[in-house]
Amino acid sequence: MSLLHQHTARYKRDQIYEQLAKPGQDYSVYNNKHYVGEIILGEYRVDQVFQDKASGFYALGLVSVSGEPPPVLVIRGFGNWGRLEEFPTEFFPYKDIPDVVINESNQHLQAAKRVGVIEWLQGNSLRGMKPDLVGQSLGGKVGQQLTVEVPDYIHSLVTFNSIGISSKEFEKYQGTVKIIHYINPADLVPYVLGEKFLPGAIFQVSNPSIKTGDLLGQHNNLVLDNSLTLIKEVEIETFYRVRALYKSVKDSSKTVEKEVEELRGKAKQQLTNCGKDLKDFSKNIGKEFYISRQAIQQEFIKIMQAVRQNLLEDIEGTGSTQLLHKKVNYSIEVIQKEVEKLSKTLQQEIEGSGNTFRSLSQTLQQELKVSVGTIQQKLDKFLQR
Repeated sequence: MSLLHQHTARYKRDQIYEQLAKPGQDYSVYNNKHYVGEIILGEYRVDQVFQDKASGFYALGLVSVSGEPPPVLVIRGFGNWGRLEEFPTEFFPYKDIPDVVINESNQHLQAAKRVGVIEWLQGNSLRGMKPDLVGQSLGGKVGQQLTVEVPDYIHSLVTFNSIGISSKEFEKYQGTVKIIHYINPADLVPYVLGEKFLPGAIFQVSNPSIKTGDLLGQHNNLVLDNSLTLIKEVEIETFYRVRALYKSVKDSSKTVEKEVEELRGKAKQQLTNCGKDLKDFSKNIGKEFYISRQAIQQEFIKIMQAVRQNLLEDIEGTGSTQLLHKKVNYSIEVIQKEVEKLSKTLQQEIEGSGNTFRSLSQTLQQELKVSVGTIQQKLDKFLQR
């Protein structure tokens, strides 16, 4: 596995940026207790603290003590990852949750403008030292948004497990800023939140010592300065194929859930028309629907997990596309069988109204076939990388 500094001389600098951008240390931007003039890591002096109570936006403008590295704006992601009692009271109530879950939300970008971030970037740029922008998660998203807004004031952008920006913002970008995205394949945040990433280098980074199920650790833990960490540069098209696959799985899961619920509603109606006691429906058929729904949801989760595991193994050089195909195909078969089981159970229960129900059953099975077929197509496209 080649080391990152063979791809970019910025590797050592990015190790420091990761320490500043991720939670866990007193010098991290997540500490929320920084002050102007503070010396951080012996290399930077806090030039300005940017904070906005209304949105929860928080960032640090740092300048080099030696004057050699460029200034850096470190933007905090969501929360402070510390104890609630340590969180600054001026930020209550904390309001940045919508920006995490709503792709089009721009609360933090507007807050950055409101508290003077762009003026700070411009001032340093006019003095001949364009700053670097650094951010993790939501902070990476805001960094991308600022890069779209004022690319001429930015030397480079470095993100860690960032949320994507909107397609509309992506289309606005006209800059030539050097951009590096560090993404952990075991962390779903970069793959499921947001729509686009500004063009640049994408490095998949993972540490085998972090348990796959530790999603918070996968999102927050430092990895660049760890000797066990594996690093691989990937084409941005490959990254988008994975995002498309995840989106397809999520969309298909919602579609199947909706179709099963529609089947449940139709079954209830037909049972009523047949004079069946709905108490029996609740006890018997209702239980069958609950069990099948849980099983179906579990299989969609397994598909997501299989893709994640394959990405991690791919970094190690042990990935098997054949095994991934096998796992996903098995889950798809289980989903189809669960739906068929529901159909048969209902067909047996609704004797005498078979024509209508058979038509419904056939329609449902066709829709489900299309749904799982879409997953298979996305998977095939992904595996052709």
